[in-house]
Amino acid sequence: MSDVPDRVDCLQFPSDDAGEVRLVPVGTGERIVAAHREEVRRRRRVGAIAVVVATLLTAAGAVLLVGPTVEAAAGTALVALVLGAAARRGGRIPLPELVASDLPLAEARDRYEVVAATDDPISDGSDGPGPAA
Repeated sequence: MSDVPDRVDCLQFPSDDAGEVRLVPVGTGERIVAAHREEVRRRRRVGAIAVVVATLLTAAGAVLLVGPTVEAAAGTALVALVLGAAARRGGRIPLPELVASDLPLAEARDRYEVVAATDDPISDGSDGPGPAA
């Protein structure tokens, strides 16, 4: 019995070269895309929490150093705006795209010119480690 599945999902990762598609066992593609979406959500939540915490710390520091003044409030607001803009500037995080689902292995290889199928979509399908740097 072979480890290579008969039917596959085809994923294209944004960091890959144009046109490079990776094959994973059928049903795995949607789970991989969903896991990447959840990771993006988690990173955005962490970034938003970091902005709130930094703003609160700045406000507390301003009140302790300057006192509850208009200048302290204005400085805190400015810090909040700058941190929020910096957090948003990270840009759009690219997600893998499910380009085909539930294809016969031979058809997927022909359509996308894929050499090897893999259970690990992160690897390149080779047997050993990559070239030494």
